[in-house]
Amino acid sequence: MHPHQPGNCFISKNEISDAITMSCVAVARFEAAARPEFGTVRSAANTLWSEGQKPERLRSGAAQSGERRLKICGVALALSFACAATPVAAQSKPQAEQGRLRGEYEATLVGVTVATGTLSVDVKDGQYSATFNAASSGLVGVFKKFSYTLTSRGHVINNALVPDSYHASSASGDETEEVHVSFVKGNARESRIVPEPHPAPGRIAPTEAELNGVSDDLTAFAVRAPASGAVATAAACQASTPVFNGWVRYDRKRVFIRMEEENTAVYRGPLVVCHVGLAPVAGYTPAGMKEAGAQRGGEIAFAPVAGTRLLVPFRITSQTGIGVLTIRATRFVSDASSESAAAR
Repeated sequence: MHPHQPGNCFISKNEISDAITMSCVAVARFEAAARPEFGTVRSAANTLWSEGQKPERLRSGAAQSGERRLKICGVALALSFACAATPVAAQSKPQAEQGRLRGEYEATLVGVTVATGTLSVDVKDGQYSATFNAASSGLVGVFKKFSYTLTSRGHVINNALVPDSYHASSASGDETEEVHVSFVKGNARESRIVPEPHPAPGRIAPTEAELNGVSDDLTAFAVRAPASGAVATAAACQASTPVFNGWVRYDRKRVFIRMEEENTAVYRGPLVVCHVGLAPVAGYTPAGMKEAGAQRGGEIAFAPVAGTRLLVPFRITSQTGIGVLTIRATRFVSDASSESAAAR
């Protein structure tokens, strides 16, 4: 992969294409959808699954190229390197939390809007559900249309979000991709990708043990604070989260940087700022494993969701080969009463 280096402040059609490429690649390096074969939008790459390497209980569906997935990754990949608390397999009484978040986000690269997205999170009666939608926007939307949707459902157990199901769908023009992952007690037990990917020689398949006690990409939007005390504290950053998204298995590591106080019309309150990095575990080729592990990570400012022990991304910042990619909330409404939040 060769980072694009523009020679001036103007962004041509090709530079816009590369801007999307670089923003996707730079941020996806920190998150599970960063397929190790990604190159540029002009160079298709082999994908990950190899029939001889798949765990017996994990199945995937039909063939696709790294080029197409790169075209449709967009801001969804950028947002989804946020971290969550580690799911647990033990069964216990779900926690009594009730809250709802409705957020809207804008992604800009070197000051140019490249994508917009929405995030909805609901927690009630020991269960949670979340939906994230993103699409190309601004000048980028003229030349490179994409959309991306993630959904996840699960339970809140032992102060952890334990996923039951995860679904990711993406589209670019008439090309689409669907990823489904089913979990049992926080363990990934079935995965299906449609169309089925091409085999990737040398891919290191995850073992069944590596698929136990994992989160998914959307559940990983929400950081769990400790079970007692204030929600927005440095403790929310001190954790590592195992993640499996149907493609790869990796650990997200976050480290506390600082506390901030936001005072804008969008949100007024504390932010916990963490550095987030990626430690690849399986699902990559050796070259992809090396590349993913060499990335520097990014900075995420988390804000609490009222009525819960959750924090979700309010602002994300990452350095790319073109410049700084920033994803920031333009609407951020949360309430301990799901009914009152829904009415806003």
